[in-house]
Amino acid sequence: MANITPASILYSTPLVAKVGDLLLTATRIEVASTATEYVEGGIELLENKLGLTDEAISGGASVAREATVGTTAATTGLPGLVWSDTFIVKAKEDNEAAKEIAEAFPCQVTLVKGVPYLRAFSIAAAGAEKPFIELKVKTSLSLFTTTIYTFGK
Repeated sequence: MANITPASILYSTPLVAKVGDLLLTATRIEVASTATEYVEGGIELLENKLGLTDEAISGGASVAREATVGTTAATTGLPGLVWSDTFIVKAKEDNEAAKEIAEAFPCQVTLVKGVPYLRAFSIAAAGAEKPFIELKVKTSLSLFTTTIYTFGK
């Protein structure tokens, strides 16, 4: 089985709406059947496939506007306007009426040095200190899908 890489993600044609001088996009992604193993730390998403003409997510340096880091923030990063559906689910089950979605994982997009990564999580064992943990290597996400939303240029 192969690791999931940026090139192994299939992207739909983005839906794009113009809001002032920025674009709001929604892009359906799916993990290819040949790339099955999640890599801890997330799946890098290609900004040029998310419908932004300048490939710049708002919150990044080139589209930061007037945002500043709060005085009590525990991080030095600014929020990026990129997010996903709450879950990544089996694509076939997601697209069929009256069919149970038997497999799903909570997910979130994070910006790492300005690059978007889709991260997936599982429920920790009963009694664990943390309720959710990031998936570990060798968790199969073949043919899983979610929608990525962006706001930028």
